[in-house]
Amino acid sequence: MRTFKGLSNQNRSPTSNVVPIRPGGGVASNDDDSGVAKAKWIAGATAKGLGSVLRSLSFLIMLWLRLPVRLLLIATSAMAFIGVVLCLVIFSDRSMVPGFIIIGLASTALAWLYDLVLAKLTP
Repeated sequence: MRTFKGLSNQNRSPTSNVVPIRPGGGVASNDDDSGVAKAKWIAGATAKGLGSVLRSLSFLIMLWLRLPVRLLLIATSAMAFIGVVLCLVIFSDRSMVPGFIIIGLASTALAWLYDLVLAKLTP
């Protein structure tokens, strides 16, 4: 019969070679009987659950509003592009071109940012 090194001596416990992770810690972290630790855990779990519910609700509302918001922003961007083209081709005054460019880029950036926020909120 084969004997194992850790079990050959009956006076020595089989786990004597184990180095404790927390020296002096005789109880597990979930064996704490104080009410303060349990209250902190319950408060943390409640806050995490409430945050998850709010995140899901905001995701659903933003997903529901995505089509009208994107259509509005894309239409604004397209009209700004048409305004730039008309100002450059038809009118000799080019003072409105920077405004149209800023409006077009801002509406495109907002449409992209809306999708980015929606992707971050995905449950």
